[in-house]
Order: sequence, then structure tokens, then C-alpha cells
Amino acid sequence: MDFCNKGDKSVHKIAYNYINSHGKDLHDNPLGTYFIHGLGHHIGLDVHDPGEYCAPFQPGMIITIEPGVYIPEENLGVRIEDDVLITETGYKLLSERLPRGPVEIEKIMAEAALVRAKGEKGEARGNVSSAETPTDASMIRSLIEKYAKSVEAADTVLAAEVWLDSPDVSFIHPLGHEHGSSKSSKMSTPA
Repeated sequence: MDFCNKGDKSVHKIAYNYINSHGKDLHDNPLGTYFIHGLGHHIGLDVHDPGEYCAPFQPGMIITIEPGVYIPEENLGVRIEDDVLITETGYKLLSERLPRGPVEIEKIMAEAALVRAKGEKGEARGNVSSAETPTDASMIRSLIEKYAKSVEAADTVLAAEVWLDSPDVSFIHPLGHEHGSSKSSKMSTPA
């Protein structure tokens, strides 16, 4: 298997064909049109490590598998990312303990919104007061450390402190600009 967009061993092609044949938009069009980015990438010392997309997967590689469907006219975007270790006998899903279902994910997002509504946003961001504001670099480092801990422990409460989903959070992608979750929007893209 590989990330190449051609050939019968392409996980991208397999994912595209599945998405295109297993769902429709509100106008009864297949969803393949809305699968606008690659299926995944290599992970190593850097989050998006360079790698040969057409080279076969090898034991020891760690990759993401992150199919996404973005339907602008429905104000909908869904992208699920899994981290996968390629093994001698197949693969190990490193993110298997994280929630997957819409009910679980919406519950986590609602809980995070309640925390923010109660004024605990400063605590979620590391107790930064206006008197002692750290540099942008140290703030980013702190968020990355929290993110790493949340992934390692599959701690969705900690992850909710890192990822914001409020309407003032935006996400730019090739088809446009979306905003975080609100009552009028179902868009939730924490990346």
C-alpha cells in the first residue's frame, strides 16, 4: 500500500472510491467531489515529515490516515485523523482509544464550550494573566505539550482545552473559509 494517487495499492484511491460510493450530498451527488485533500502523510521528527508518497509502506513507518469531506453549501466539514504504525504483520492504530462517533465528539465539544462559557478559558490556556503574558513561542510550546499529553493518554478533556471550536475560530481550506461550531454551524475542524 502507498499514498500514491494511482495504481491498485493506493490507499488514497481506495478511500476516494469508498467515499464516492457510500454517501451523497443534499442534491444526491456522490461525496467524492468533496474529498479535496490527500488521505494522509508521514509522521516522524516533524508532524508532516517528508516521505515518498508512491513508495510502499514499510514496517516502522508512522503515518496519518485522515479522510475529509467538506461540503461548503451545507456548511459541513468532517475530517477524522488516525495515526497508524506500519508493522511487520499489518498495522497498529495508535489513536484507537480516541472517541470516533458523532455523539461522543459532540459531547466533548459541548463540554469544552461549557468550560469556556464559565470563564475558565484562562485556566484551559495555562493560567495566563494579563500581568504575566508569556511570549508567543512559549504559549505555542505549552499548547503543543498539552496536545501531546492528550494524544498519549487519549485524554479528551485535556484535548478539549487545546482545540477551540467556537464560532470565532476559523479554518481556511481550498474551498473557502469556515468557522468553528455554533448553533448555526456544524463545522468543526480542530486543525
